[in-house]
Amino acid sequence: MADSKKLPSSSSGYFSSWFRSICSRVVQAGPMPSHIAIIMDGNRRYAKKSKQEKSFGHVMGFEKLVE
Repeated sequence: MADSKKLPSSSSGYFSSWFRSICSRVVQAGPMPSHIAIIMDGNRRYAKKSKQEKSFGHVMGFEKLVE
């Protein structure tokens, strides 16, 4: 993976905890959703800032999602 600015581990842990909490509330609130959408915003800006092709930004965004 290319060099990128990483969130401090405390920020990353906070986001992960927050996201799990939100997912838990959604599941407890009612019927299980049949699908979810994830809006991948900022991939082109990231690539431009890194002086890379747009496709690089999309690949990095996908890798971050999988992470």
